[in-house]
Amino acid sequence: IITSFKNCRRCAQPLGQPLHIGMFDFHVASMAGSISADLLELPVPQPPLLKMSEDAICLVGKQLRNPLQPSMFVSFASNCRAVREALHTELQELERLHNAARALCTQNNSTCSTIKDTDQLKWSSKKMGDIDCKVFAQIIASGAMAKLTFLDLSHNHISDMGLNLFSNELAMGALPQLKKLYLGSNQIADEGLKSFAEALGRGAITQLEVLDLCFNKLRDGFKSLSYTLAMGAVPQLTLLNLAKNRISDVSIATFADALGRGALSQLLRLDLDDNQISDIGLKSFVDALAMGVLLQLVELWLNRNQIGDAGLSSLSEALSMGALPRLQQLGLLCTNIRDNGLKAFAKSLGKGSLPKLTHLYLRSNQIASAGIQSFAEALAIGALASLQNLFLHTSGFIAEHPMNATQLKTACESRNILLALE
Repeated sequence: IITSFKNCRRCAQPLGQPLHIGMFDFHVASMAGSISADLLELPVPQPPLLKMSEDAICLVGKQLRNPLQPSMFVSFASNCRAVREALHTELQELERLHNAARALCTQNNSTCSTIKDTDQLKWSSKKMGDIDCKVFAQIIASGAMAKLTFLDLSHNHISDMGLNLFSNELAMGALPQLKKLYLGSNQIADEGLKSFAEALGRGAITQLEVLDLCFNKLRDGFKSLSYTLAMGAVPQLTLLNLAKNRISDVSIATFADALGRGALSQLLRLDLDDNQISDIGLKSFVDALAMGVLLQLVELWLNRNQIGDAGLSSLSEALSMGALPRLQQLGLLCTNIRDNGLKAFAKSLGKGSLPKLTHLYLRSNQIASAGIQSFAEALAIGALASLQNLFLHTSGFIAEHPMNATQLKTACESRNILLALE
């Protein structure tokens, strides 16, 4: 850009003199160090700005096009008649997009000036829909928010259309530094997730550490994400939240295969609450765990799924083999676990499984006296050495099984474990 202006008969100033572009002043000599002498003293003569092709002028203008700060582009377009004519359509489009960006910022209690250089954008619960997402996609497409590391668009009205538009720009490298992305509580289904997975597969956000997709409508599209994870698209991911979707056993099997291929080795928290996972799906998942994947996992949430005794028995076998050695929180509440499942779990715990576990959630299952007795006996011999909180409360349990309740209370009290039994 500097070279072009230096060679333009209407705009050129001798090197070292201020270069006036509209309302901006640039000192060419002072910029030479940051731009490099090679750019200012190119060995091949560059064409004067007025002799450059329209495509070349548009290319220069594109580098200045910023819907959050359009003044530079406007100044460039206003400097020469040839430039103004070449960029007339682009100028009109930038004006439209700038007005749309201002409206979107106003809707989100922000301004263009406050978000243009930010690294964190929290636009949760702002009633953003697909049209708003289209505007946001156009903003990031300009490179105006390339510094963004934290983006929260949760609790809005974004559907597949909006996520498709957003993902297309991600795939082009619009947010290369993004580390935390929250898209929970929207209306995203399989088609939108497929587009997002394709963007990840192209290396769109390789630094991503947190991905929250909870409370959406994901079903078989989760397989597309699993295929992408298997390729190592997000090697630094530490949190994956997929709670409150419609993920099935088939999708979980694909996810387990990705884990078996080394995906998500740095994962610390995995939330699969409130999906459609049965014992079959859990068996696929724990088979991967038994291979030594997810050794860094600290939290595993499986609440409100269709897991029964067979599923918990499979998990117990994997735990006996040393799976999840650093797990601190395990959620299994509101499932179909009965006595046999808890007995198998207690047996595994008695062998030293889950040595780091501090919080265990087992409430609202179908556990009776035999299961509680086995669990209490395991605690009495030192199982779950780090346990601090046990949530096992079920309505009427103490009245129906007073002896077992007392046995469990005694085991917990002797180790200062906080017990919620009713």
